[in-house]
Amino acid sequence: DANALMDLRQLEPDYVFYQSPYEELRPYPGFTSNEVVQFAKICHVSYGASLAHIFVDRLIEDLPNFYRNIYLFFCSAATVKEKFTAAYSENAAMGYQHFEFLGYPILSQELELDTSEHSAKRILWTPRWSYDARIGGSHFLEYKDKFVALHEKYGDKVELSMRPHINTFRDLQAKGLISEAEVAEYKKRLKQNNVELHSMQIELGDEFRDKDILLSDYSSILIVYFLTGRPIIYCEFPNAVMMPEYQEMLECMYIARSWEDVERYLDDLIAGNDPLFERRQAAVEKIRAAHANAIDRIVGRIIDDFNAARED
Repeated sequence: DANALMDLRQLEPDYVFYQSPYEELRPYPGFTSNEVVQFAKICHVSYGASLAHIFVDRLIEDLPNFYRNIYLFFCSAATVKEKFTAAYSENAAMGYQHFEFLGYPILSQELELDTSEHSAKRILWTPRWSYDARIGGSHFLEYKDKFVALHEKYGDKVELSMRPHINTFRDLQAKGLISEAEVAEYKKRLKQNNVELHSMQIELGDEFRDKDILLSDYSSILIVYFLTGRPIIYCEFPNAVMMPEYQEMLECMYIARSWEDVERYLDDLIAGNDPLFERRQAAVEKIRAAHANAIDRIVGRIIDDFNAARED
């Protein structure tokens, strides 16, 4: 309002949705969950789907001050619901908190894909930002030069692009693993080798529409791209044991434990060999069915809660 943040209380909301559990991203008076919970019911749809046990456990362990304020948490998977219900069992039993799995909105929507004819295989790399044992899985430092070299190896058979996590360069510099000058030089090399560097602020999905192959570290992006039905080369993070809902998805990806694995899979896919194709399409349909009509179901749950409160 006039280039200033207004007091949320003035809107008199019944429900306030948060996407991010990270309170440090809301350093403004009146916007933290501790403040908002005093006058509204807080709802949560996470900005990214949690696919592996370790990442859900980390959220529960590290962010209790946020999650204890959630009235309705619309979880991205049944296993996420189970974990949070167990962690906040007393609150859930008394009706102070509700953990629901009604589908995850982005997984219920069809992504309009580019199907234009093209001679080159369009490859997107999405490296993770951290090497931490609990939240990591990055292969950026090991693979950054090898990825650029794919341009020389495959020539006009490929078109390369890269979308690093928004924290990648910043976190690696902060930890002294790469310098600001090295980052600038690397970005220069990307440009010289015709590797497109996607904006890290781009709307999720926009960079997927015309890509044929995803090369990725662990990320919630995996499930979104998987639903395109196109192949994924997953650079494995052994600590990220997938939850049951995503085990079949994992089995339909090409698991790379080294750069040699990456190039072996690329050789096959560029040549048109995709042995997991049919199995992947079947898994895509199962996941779509599990999340169908997620938006309508979430809206319906809010309306039911509102009407029940009025009756009380």
